Formats: sequence, C-alpha cells, structure tokens
Amino acid sequence: MLSVVPKHLFSWDCDLCQGETLVGTLELAPWSESAAFRAQGRTWQLGREGWFHGRYFLRQNGRTLATAEKENILLREFEVRCDAETYQWHARMPLMRAFVLEQGGAQVGSMVPEALFTRRAEVLLPEGLSVERKAFLIWLALLMWRREHRRV
Repeated sequence: MLSVVPKHLFSWDCDLCQGETLVGTLELAPWSESAAFRAQGRTWQLGREGWFHGRYFLRQNGRTLATAEKENILLREFEVRCDAETYQWHARMPLMRAFVLEQGGAQVGSMVPEALFTRRAEVLLPEGLSVERKAFLIWLALLMWRREHRRV
C-alpha cells in the first residue's frame, strides 16, 4: 500500500510513501496538466498531448510507458494502457473522490482519501505495476481532485 502525503498544506505536490519509506515525489505543474515523478534518482514526465483534449501520458527519455484517455469530459474516468494491459480508472461514485482501478470488470485497486478535506490518501494498486505507473494513476486522480477544488 502507498500513502499520498502532500508536501504542504496548499500544495498539490506530494510524496508517495510505503510505510515510513519515501518511494518517490510527484511534482504537479501549478497551471497545466503536467507533472514530474522523481524516484531513485530518475525522472518521468507526466502530461497531456493537447491543451483541452488528447491522451495523457507517462514518459521517460522520450519513450511512452503508459497512456490514458478520458472519453467523456463530464465523467471522472480513464481508460489506461500500461504495456499490454488495459485498465479502467474511475471515481467510485459521482460525488466521491475515491477512485477504483478495474481490469476486465473486476476491481484490482483503489485510491481513497483519508478524510473529507484532505489530499492525503491510501492507494492500493497491483504489485505488478511499477512505481512510476502507480504514480501515473495517482496523478490522474489528483488532476480530477484539483479540477473539482478549483470549481469550488
């Protein structure tokens, strides 16, 4: 299990921890849908191909490792491709922030906020996913949380 721990009270940047161990850091760009994930001295780029449409991506050194598509702008759901695997990453319920990862109709993971007004969250994702791919899923959920936060 991973914990999402915000860096500061008003920051969307966060540490990803496994127990007390820092696994990596997600640094979200303040005014765009892009980010950097840093772990073990390496950096991955997370972003979107277009301003208002296009696939979301996880890249390192120009190589795409995962993509996500959001078919409906009104729904908080993505079709995610990591290598040869396809997942659905979506909000558990319309007005809740919890996200669920499904594969073939079965739930295989989740991201649940620790409390109502916090960005801290507990994340349970398949062991077979690398830490950067887990960070990609977390980033997608955080983008949806940040969009909702900005509407308030």
